[in-house]
Amino acid sequence: MKRYTFTLLICCVLFLFSCNKKEQILIPFQTENGSDFKEIAQITETEVIKLPLGANAAFNQASIAFDSIGKDGQYLSYLNFTDNSLTFHNLLTKVKKKITFYKEGPSGVGTIGYTTAHLFENENSYFIYQPDGGVLYNLDSLASIKKKYQIIDPDKDTNDSKPIGYGAQMIKVNNCMYFYCLPNRNQKTYFGYPMIGKFNLETNTFERIVSLPQVYDAGFWSSLLLFKPFFTYNDKKNTMVVSFPVTPYLYETDLDGKILNNFYVGSKFFGKTKPMYEDMDYQFNKARNFDKEADYTFSNSRYSKIHYDKVNKQYFRITNPEKEKINVNDRDRNSDFTIIVTDENFIKITEKKFNYKKYDIHRSGFINGTVYLARKDLYAEDENHMFFSKFKLTFD
Repeated sequence: MKRYTFTLLICCVLFLFSCNKKEQILIPFQTENGSDFKEIAQITETEVIKLPLGANAAFNQASIAFDSIGKDGQYLSYLNFTDNSLTFHNLLTKVKKKITFYKEGPSGVGTIGYTTAHLFENENSYFIYQPDGGVLYNLDSLASIKKKYQIIDPDKDTNDSKPIGYGAQMIKVNNCMYFYCLPNRNQKTYFGYPMIGKFNLETNTFERIVSLPQVYDAGFWSSLLLFKPFFTYNDKKNTMVVSFPVTPYLYETDLDGKILNNFYVGSKFFGKTKPMYEDMDYQFNKARNFDKEADYTFSNSRYSKIHYDKVNKQYFRITNPEKEKINVNDRDRNSDFTIIVTDENFIKITEKKFNYKKYDIHRSGFINGTVYLARKDLYAEDENHMFFSKFKLTFD
């Protein structure tokens, strides 16, 4: 009896230890620099701007960018599916231009679709990435191809993550282009699986850097969108900062993907995120319900975009707090979002929540301390224009 009791006690201890170990693998949580912080600033609306949409254009682009280039260049650029074009607005000079790309021929880039991504380098240099073919194009203002790069072979059967265009961001640092990637197939372990693509434009070499953190092995996280990394470049320190959807930590890396530091930057509107199922092997279940997984993804709390403001030396991080469970029939998978602002040392200084029925974070951006939030409510009243609310930080 004593031996049985001792064995049972050992089993209980081991069980409790395994539970604690599992808890450690799950999302870390603290109130400091999350719900507990000194708020010294406010995100304040300053004005609403109105920009014309071209003929046959609609404000539903997946690839939209805000960029500051030179002294007199603050640009909004976006791809238009209906006429295979890129439009840009200089927000300072009010100049608007459109470049229509060839689909075929010597300067053909194929069809601009929902998965196509772009990068606006300047008024005479644009990059178009077509993920289906794994091809990156560099074009001039006449829509002529300056150079074509084969990033990956999309037909090659590989376990490696693949650069994705849909809703993508690309950044160019010196002679290298950085892409976000998604897993090519389910993995037995995700910890250590690299998720950012780095392509050297001079040597035509591609590598994968910045691996997923251990929290991705804590269970089944549902949609692959929760694996999507967001990143920004700090030109002062010559580093990248990476945000993963399921962790409050931000990861500071060098340009080769080596993690230098991590910083806890949480939201005051939610605590831990959590996997859909604790059993990670659910991903191999042949009876998976993908609609249910998508609903779980979009209704639960997650972290999103990250942006470094080099003028004011601040970071802006987007989050999506948990929302009421999504109705599978109406497919309204949008949710309210928040903007967290930190100083250059990742100390949180403010956070504000926004209503998704009024603002569209997917078609918004940042330029030199100004937040441009697309106004879906105003666009619903006038589909010939885009509307943006401008926000700036005001300090107490």
